[in-house]
Amino acid sequence: QDQDQLSIMGPTNAAAGKHILHYFDLPGRGEAVRLALTLGAVAFEDKRFTGKEWPQIKPTTPWLTVPVLELPDGSRLAQTHAVLRYVGRISNPRLYPEDPLLGARVDELMDAINDAQV
Repeated sequence: QDQDQLSIMGPTNAAAGKHILHYFDLPGRGEAVRLALTLGAVAFEDKRFTGKEWPQIKPTTPWLTVPVLELPDGSRLAQTHAVLRYVGRISNPRLYPEDPLLGARVDELMDAINDAQV
């Protein structure tokens, strides 16, 4: 039943199955993704690596950055806010609003937090 619900949420079945989060072995930007995956009851493997391993991993990432979320179909999604919005949309309970204005308010808050961190 869960897979049936997930398959109707988008044009692909990328959300069905286990996800793999690739991030450093520390909280940082990956922690928000870990929390969203956990709160949203999305099955995932938390694949952590050290700073020493980063030079070998970096060239394999889509934007030379992490976090990267590997989807069950093998594709990868990068950039923290894009990953958070994706997780929010596939989670159960849903963590990202369906209403466009409420979604924009969530984006506004995420961008404000990002601006404060930069």
